[in-house]
Amino acid sequence: MHAGRTVLFDDGTGTVLSLDSSSVSAGPDAGHVRGLTASTPHHGVGVELSDGILLVSEGDTEQRSGVRALDADGHELASSTQCPGVHGEAVAANESVVFGCEDGALVWADGGFTKIASPDADGRLGTLVGSDASDVILADYTATERTLAEGTSLVALIDTRAATMRLVELPTTYTFRSLARDADGSGVVLGTDGALHVIEPATGRLTGAVPVVDPWHAPEAWQDPRPTALTFDGSVYVTDPARRSVHAVDVQTARVWRSGTLEQVPNEIVGVTGEAAEVSPTHEDGHGDHGDHDEHDAHDAHDAHDHGDH
Repeated sequence: MHAGRTVLFDDGTGTVLSLDSSSVSAGPDAGHVRGLTASTPHHGVGVELSDGILLVSEGDTEQRSGVRALDADGHELASSTQCPGVHGEAVAANESVVFGCEDGALVWADGGFTKIASPDADGRLGTLVGSDASDVILADYTATERTLAEGTSLVALIDTRAATMRLVELPTTYTFRSLARDADGSGVVLGTDGALHVIEPATGRLTGAVPVVDPWHAPEAWQDPRPTALTFDGSVYVTDPARRSVHAVDVQTARVWRSGTLEQVPNEIVGVTGEAAEVSPTHEDGHGDHGDHDEHDAHDAHDAHDHGDH
């Protein structure tokens, strides 16, 4: 979803449907619907930009090869086959778009594609998050099958202006549901140590860590619940499957300001705007500066997005 448009990609048929996000509930009857069919069905992705350009992955049931750029009339403007295993996309400032590849990243900027190779021959990017406040995309970086299963400690920062990739080593491992961005564009990664680690995108400098949940291990199956991070409305929300909880974190003040318990184990998380009936929160009080785990332990708190090759 970007620029008020929601793009749906049907892996089984290759059908791509773009519609106004404000009327998505109307389905095919929504106004300003745009549809096309990829050359062959595949586990695909698409994003429409504010100028009407539609970026759509290319591939088949056996492999994915790259991305095409189509104008508002469906005519091809550019294409690239330099993105084997294309998986995931994110939009940066000035509507630069990055796609994850098995050997690096593919960037759409200034009307053309640019390939950025990984420093390792098998360095794979599959989950990416962007921010309108930053030219840099945050992405997971997995160099071996072992890190796919157990988690990685390397984070990739893709600079869409300079067309460069920087790797940042975290003091902990993380998994593909750990990535988020703060309101100011900072990178945020939920580590298996239970803390949100904050990264300055321009330099790769680690600027802080906010303890949120207990230390955890990545489950063997990627579909199984694990702590997950989501940025929404100025806060980073973290699920806590072990305690059936969700925590709201103010990264700027390093504070868990609200937590709530659930009847079911949380798995994935998404945020939407709208009105809801007011309910009494599980915890009224904030959590101070969250300087130690004793304070955090006082409240009740305390890894299905089809990942294909993952």
